[in-house]
Amino acid sequence: AILTPVCSIIFLEAQPGTTPMMHHPPRFSFATTLILLFWVVQSDAATIVVTAQINQTGCDLAEAINSANSNTLVGGCTAAGIFGDDQILLSPSIATYNLPGVNNAAAYWGSAGLPLITSKIEILGLTTKLTTIARDSIDFFRIFIVYGGNLTLQNVRLTNGKLSQYHGGAIFVEQNGQSAPHIPAYLTLRNVQIDNSQAVDGGALYASSGAHVKIFQSSLVGNQATGVGNANGIGGAIRAFNPFDRNTLSIYDSTFADNSALMAGGAISFGSKASTLNIFNTTVVRNFANNNGAGLALYSGTAADANSINITNSILSGNTATGGVDEISVSGGTETDIAARIKFYASIIGDSSKTLLGAVNTLTISNIDNIYATSDATIPYPISSIVENGVFETARGMTVIRLPEASPAIDSASRFRVSGTSPLLFYTPGCAGEIAQLSGSPPPYRPDQQGTARPLGPECDIGAIEFDLGTEVCYIGSAENDNVFAFCL
Repeated sequence: AILTPVCSIIFLEAQPGTTPMMHHPPRFSFATTLILLFWVVQSDAATIVVTAQINQTGCDLAEAINSANSNTLVGGCTAAGIFGDDQILLSPSIATYNLPGVNNAAAYWGSAGLPLITSKIEILGLTTKLTTIARDSIDFFRIFIVYGGNLTLQNVRLTNGKLSQYHGGAIFVEQNGQSAPHIPAYLTLRNVQIDNSQAVDGGALYASSGAHVKIFQSSLVGNQATGVGNANGIGGAIRAFNPFDRNTLSIYDSTFADNSALMAGGAISFGSKASTLNIFNTTVVRNFANNNGAGLALYSGTAADANSINITNSILSGNTATGGVDEISVSGGTETDIAARIKFYASIIGDSSKTLLGAVNTLTISNIDNIYATSDATIPYPISSIVENGVFETARGMTVIRLPEASPAIDSASRFRVSGTSPLLFYTPGCAGEIAQLSGSPPPYRPDQQGTARPLGPECDIGAIEFDLGTEVCYIGSAENDNVFAFCL
């Protein structure tokens, strides 16, 4: 179903003896009706409203997921429409859904606080404020497992997932079946924050075989890959690794900050093979790794398992690795392989606290319009002039990193690139578009992470957030002693 917000009361309040115009009469409680006053169901799919905490009277989140997976109403849940590509709405009257314990304990993946996602489900929080789903227990478990399903999360915050022996502190994603035939798994995050979660690898998210992940306008902050003893601890926020089938990871207009890894990939580790990583307009700052690549740890691959890795319009600065290079660590393949398979476009790399070889461990990554801000660059930039110190929380509860005035990121991004050979020319995304498309009408700009229309200047800014000086209103007055005073809001 597609839900469109409106500003009036709609058909869901049926009069006695009448039936709303739906394929099946809805069975809504009064509380559910109130929740749905601002939404209209527009297509054939079940819409389920979560009205209760776990194990309380009403429809709880676990029951809603089980209803969508089984195409049958479970517990206290009601639904409008026909089961199919189902939507679950989180109640505006519940700011935080607490998960009190393990819902399922999968032997291979570890435990989760909610049922496996095995069908196509969209879970929607509020547009005005992120709805929180949190582990609230002394037991260790993650929030979600997507197993051959297709999960979209929107306007949601996941927090406090914790595993001591498994991967993916908040979300684990894997195909159903390790040998053919198998069912791929899909995860889409839109306006989502994952914070304060930890696991052996992939403190927030682990993308395993056959996992296809897209992340839009989201923040992954304060997550940890803790390892076990002195082993593992890879991917403080995300680890992508595929022992069987290829996976894909695409990230747009997002923030990775203050994540940490015991070994490598303080923010992101992409160790998959024959797979694809694309990152656009993303800010990766102040992440930590004990070993290498506190920003990104990337596997290039050889001819047999070559990856395609493209990083565009992104900031990789202010990350710290105590045992190796700070920003980007690359492994696998020859220098020729690396040059062919890992490409950086119009991105800021490093800061003035390190040399270029202290920021990256190879100089053969593609260098197209990048800004090297290191101490040996033409113009070194301290991290404080690239991004603001500290973090900023938006009105919706999202943690972001903003640009200071005069940051080299301002107006320095690429709108798109033209690739291919005439007559087959393609627009490859920069801050416009999401996928490569045949040339013709240029793709539209994407809004930044806060939803601000790009560009605010001559061109987009590098990173997730457009610099906005804002409108300052100043007032000038005179006091009785003829002194003049001024203040600005």
